[in-house]
Amino acid sequence: MTAFIFSITGCSLLLLSPDIRTSNLVSFWLAAIIVLISMILIVGYLLGTPLFYGTAIIPPAMATSLAFSFLGVSLLLAAGFKAWPPRQTAYDGIRNGAGSILLLVFILLATGILATGYLYAQYQQKQFRSRTEVELDTIANLKIREIKQWRQERLKDGLVFFKNAAFSETIRQYQSGDVEAKRHLDFWLEKIILFPQYNRISLLNAAGVEQLSIPNRSVETVSEKTLDIGNAAETQQVFFLDFTRKDRDLPPCLAIVVPILSAPDWSELLGMLTIEIDPQEYLYPLLQNWPTPSESAETLLVRRDGDSVLFLNDLRFKNNAALNLRFPLTQRDLSAAMAVQGKVGIIEGVDYQNKKVIAAVQPVPDSPWFMVAKIDLEEIARPLRERLFGMTGLLCALLLGAGGLVGLVWRNQRANFYRLQYEAAMAVEESEKRLRLIFESSKDGILAVDMKARKFVVANEEICRMLGYGHDELLTMHLSDIHPAAALPAIAEQFERRARGEASLIVNIPMLCKDGSVFYADINATQIRLDDQNCILGTFRDITDRMQAEARIEHLNRVLRAIRSVNQLIVTASSVDELIQKACTILADRRSYISALIVLTDENDRPFAHAEEGAGVDFHHFIEQIKQGTLPLCCASAKKKGGIYLTRGKDTICEACPVASVCVSPQKMSILLEHQKTVYGYLVVRVDIDIAMDDEEEKLLIELAGDLAYSLHNMEAKKIMLRTEEEKKKLEAQFFQSQKMEAVGQLAGGVAHDFNNLLSIIIGYTDLLKEEGIAAASSEEAVTEIYDAAIRATNLTRQLLAFSRKQMLEMQVVDVNKVISSFEKLLRRTIGEDIQMRLIPTSEPVLVKADESQLEQILLNLAVNARDAMPDGGLLTIETACVVLDEAYVSGKPEVSPGPHVMIAISDNGSGMDKATRDRIFEPFFTTKAMGKGTGLGLSMVYGVVKQHNGNIWVYSEPGEGTTFKIYLPSVKEVNIPQGKHINKRKPSAQAETVLVVEDEPSLRKLACQVLMRNGYTVLESKDENDAITVASHHKEPIQLLLTDVIMPTMKGTEVYEKVCKFHPQVRVLYMSGYTANVIAHHGVLDEGVHFLQKPFSAESLLEKVYNTLRS
Repeated sequence: MTAFIFSITGCSLLLLSPDIRTSNLVSFWLAAIIVLISMILIVGYLLGTPLFYGTAIIPPAMATSLAFSFLGVSLLLAAGFKAWPPRQTAYDGIRNGAGSILLLVFILLATGILATGYLYAQYQQKQFRSRTEVELDTIANLKIREIKQWRQERLKDGLVFFKNAAFSETIRQYQSGDVEAKRHLDFWLEKIILFPQYNRISLLNAAGVEQLSIPNRSVETVSEKTLDIGNAAETQQVFFLDFTRKDRDLPPCLAIVVPILSAPDWSELLGMLTIEIDPQEYLYPLLQNWPTPSESAETLLVRRDGDSVLFLNDLRFKNNAALNLRFPLTQRDLSAAMAVQGKVGIIEGVDYQNKKVIAAVQPVPDSPWFMVAKIDLEEIARPLRERLFGMTGLLCALLLGAGGLVGLVWRNQRANFYRLQYEAAMAVEESEKRLRLIFESSKDGILAVDMKARKFVVANEEICRMLGYGHDELLTMHLSDIHPAAALPAIAEQFERRARGEASLIVNIPMLCKDGSVFYADINATQIRLDDQNCILGTFRDITDRMQAEARIEHLNRVLRAIRSVNQLIVTASSVDELIQKACTILADRRSYISALIVLTDENDRPFAHAEEGAGVDFHHFIEQIKQGTLPLCCASAKKKGGIYLTRGKDTICEACPVASVCVSPQKMSILLEHQKTVYGYLVVRVDIDIAMDDEEEKLLIELAGDLAYSLHNMEAKKIMLRTEEEKKKLEAQFFQSQKMEAVGQLAGGVAHDFNNLLSIIIGYTDLLKEEGIAAASSEEAVTEIYDAAIRATNLTRQLLAFSRKQMLEMQVVDVNKVISSFEKLLRRTIGEDIQMRLIPTSEPVLVKADESQLEQILLNLAVNARDAMPDGGLLTIETACVVLDEAYVSGKPEVSPGPHVMIAISDNGSGMDKATRDRIFEPFFTTKAMGKGTGLGLSMVYGVVKQHNGNIWVYSEPGEGTTFKIYLPSVKEVNIPQGKHINKRKPSAQAETVLVVEDEPSLRKLACQVLMRNGYTVLESKDENDAITVASHHKEPIQLLLTDVIMPTMKGTEVYEKVCKFHPQVRVLYMSGYTANVIAHHGVLDEGVHFLQKPFSAESLLEKVYNTLRS
């Protein structure tokens, strides 16, 4: 050991260097090893403990160990001062250089002393434990040997009576009733009872019934003994009866059971002799005796009793424990339980007082007993602690000595240290004053919070002003009190990160003021220590103004980007709906505003279109209000306030607004869409963040609204231009169509008079031939064919006149519903049974002024067309309704006049028509039917009749989707609807009336005269108008009727009537003509109350008209 220490010392001296720091560090640590080893050796010798005896290490002498320690300390200081040279200040010297070296030296010395003390304590503890275990094991073995010997002695006492022929014979005689035998038996037993350990002897017969006892007691059956009768007879051996008691109040006892066998063969059991032993006399004192003084040592005798351990002896610290105290075997740390479960030797556990003990456990041979010799661990540790207290004092003395040694070295620096410390304290005080001035005058809030309690410990006036709390009030608060509840998790996470040193700057932190308001701050945090508390010092800078400015700038940038996108949209948008919807989407989707609403209005400021956008915004109430034709009040206010109106929160105008309850927004701006003093609508935007909408934003929105209004103006102008072009094309088409129609009409009107005269002659003479029946049967069919051909020619002429709107109409107020219902049967017969017909009339009468027969003709023609479009059957629907055509509907439709109309809709679900067919269906002679199936005049006639009634007809059809014709006729107010004229279907009979016939066509005049004369009329025939006047002036009898043509070469029919009236004032007039309605109207014939007969006519129609005129 000495050589080893010298080697280390030499290495340390050799490594000392004036300028090589690494070499000095190695020298320093070698010196530290020397000091540590020498201290261990010194402490070992001082304690008298041969630390290295028994090993190959030979320790040096005490003086040598002291020399080594001083040498090591000297080398330690020398190498330390070279490795860590002193700094300039005393404070630095404490922390570094000499201070660090001296501190390290002291630590090494203390470590050596404490390490030696620890090793000594461990050694002493081991020695004490070992001595105690040996003592316990020795005592346990000693007591077991004594118990074993005591049991053997008691068994030997019992063997005196076992297989004893004399005693056996005495027992037999006693059981036979021999008095002498009883005397001898009492003598024997009284001798035995004199032994101090026996307290009772009893004799039991073979049945287990007690016959004799000493001392004498009442005979009773002992259950424990009775149970062993069979065992005694079977084993025929003397045995111990284990601890038992007859009653819980009686002390426990042992017994020796001696079976009494009959001599000489020893096969018959005569009875049993039980010698009861009182354990209090010998066994318990034997167990309670401890060879050495002890406060807790004790010997326990236990046995297993089922699933528990039963204590058999009285205990030192618990009274009446014998056969009463038991513990379950599940209490595995109980030393007694370990014993009965088979553990042998030294164990550590708890005793019956639940105190920690060390025990020696051994089974008692030839018995169910177990010996437990135990002593409390507390008693073992007490003398060890006393010795360790002394050793601790010695260690403290050594540590004080080491500290004194270090203090001697330190002494030279103290004066300079205190001087510099005073100077440093003055500097610190001055620095604190400056820092306090900075702290209090800082424009940033400063707070220090305890990292553990999270309670504020320091606060300046600025943070108090920011939060609105007093200084003392703020210092009673915690970190969670100055932040909103929603932000606390994030705040806690940032606090933990700063506590771990991960972050210093925390930005955009919400701060909760005393009044409930919130502002945002940037926090620069750092860890400090104040009054032995780990704290985080935070500097709070209010960034609310900066955030508002940034948000304001960002908001305006988004608005500018939105305006740019809207301007691009203005160039590309193709329709008004696209423009306003995409403009709203741009304003909302670019996060400029939370919602955008555009409402378009007409010249009366009534909304007619709208678009809206905004995620999570319910526009339902606004849309309902707009659909009702009512503007939101904020929009109306924008018009009154010069084009823009700003609403912040609940404005005064909101009180009367029907949607005020759902319109919740911090700010809302309504801007007028106006261009060239024309209002096109309104733009409403809403801002959800607290950004003041200033003049700059108002200008931007006004500019945006102007751009939108300009685009709407252009779109409207473009729309008007396109509509003008379309109307121009329509007017050109209508002009060309009217020219065609006019040409056809002129042609039809031109030939109508002459053609009707010819047809009247043909039809009239055919009627006469049929009436007189003068034609042969073979020619009757030819006459009928002539008549039918004339009728078809008449109808064709009427269709031409109807198409050209020049046919004669008998206008009167009719109920369209009644016309349809009265014509229903004919229509059903016409369309056939495979087509269903459904009528949907209005509940109220629908009145128009029309020619009823022409309305029926329209229904018939349209029903026939529908039938032809449904060859496989289908559904024909006729519907009526009262409608009002407003200005918007009639705009662009020059032929349509606004006002109330009656709508007649005829619909089918047939094959339908394409656009090319729809464009030509009203042209004359145009048909899609096969050759010979139609003339092409049916829809032309319908069109002409509708137009002649000042109505309109529209067609809606697609291929495969069916066709709907809608006819609009001007409605009239309810008047007394004339009942249908009474038509005399029988042949009228004359009453000798005189009829003056004026017709410039000889054949037609001759026909009319002949028909009238054949029916009893007196006829005056005139070839022209002058002749008629002459005849009237010379005819003395009254003339009841003037039948005259309307247009004649020199005079009109009305003029003729006026001149005839001069001679016959009572004369009535019946006009007839084959000209068109326009021509006749110029002659006043179509006035109300004037009777007229349209050519061509039949004989029957002539007679009927003459008869009705005379009777009217």
